[in-house]
Amino acid sequence: MNKVYAVEIDPTLFPPAQHFATTSDLINLLLPNLMIAAGVIFLALALIFGFGIIKSAGSGDAQSLEKGSKALTFAILGFVLIFSSFFIIQLIETITGINILKPGV
Repeated sequence: MNKVYAVEIDPTLFPPAQHFATTSDLINLLLPNLMIAAGVIFLALALIFGFGIIKSAGSGDAQSLEKGSKALTFAILGFVLIFSSFFIIQLIETITGINILKPGV
């Protein structure tokens, strides 16, 4: 049985695949863009929920204040989870010497 470590993408089935020799090339292109998108989404959520908390505190609605606080907490946890996963992969690459995110380098 042969082990497959990277799948070749057939350009006839998926025309944009002409720019990517392997699946890892595609992932290496998408990952930085997804990290930027995650940062932008976090910023938007932090602003929305932050203004919601301020608005709730001014109106004296404790239930709405707690709801906004929980939502902001989950947004922060999601942000930390996404970016810590990237740094954990970097740590694994440093310890093992295996290039996970940049296999061609």
